[in-house]
Amino acid sequence: MALVLPIPSPISDSLGESFYKLIQISKIVNGREDAEIILDYSNTGYQFGTFLTGLFMLIKDWESQGRKIVAKNINGNLKAYFDSIRFPEGLDLTDGSVFFDKYTYANLPLITFSTNENERENSIDTILQSIFKQDSITGKDRRNVISYFISEITNNIADHSDCKNGMIFVKIEKKEDLLTSV
Repeated sequence: MALVLPIPSPISDSLGESFYKLIQISKIVNGREDAEIILDYSNTGYQFGTFLTGLFMLIKDWESQGRKIVAKNINGNLKAYFDSIRFPEGLDLTDGSVFFDKYTYANLPLITFSTNENERENSIDTILQSIFKQDSITGKDRRNVISYFISEITNNIADHSDCKNGMIFVKIEKKEDLLTSV
């Protein structure tokens, strides 16, 4: 039997609220052994990156347990956003693939990368190549700052976790000319 999991509508982009909702969802799923989990977005019109990234991590864990994940009842605007970041499947760079040519807009996919040092460097290069395709990312100084930022985040994930893979979500805020990462 499938577990239908109603996804809550966000109230704010608060990290604490996102963690609280993710813990609630995790408790519901971990208390069950359903082979299929249906993410029901009937009551959700928008999701913030902090919540989506956490949910993406939970999904990858559930998939590693052999569970099938299905997202349903996604409205038009949310579906377009999910398609742009490849949610819920994400983009897996752990096999060394380079697949960013079509991602030249503000939302890059949710990315899974290897924490192995050699493989991680290839993933970082791929992520940076895609970010630098953005019109708003110009100038050597800005590119150096962004390169350091992405490298530091991915290295911290690798150095301070016992995980085989890390996950990152990158969003370019063109209006404000900012790079945000969760």
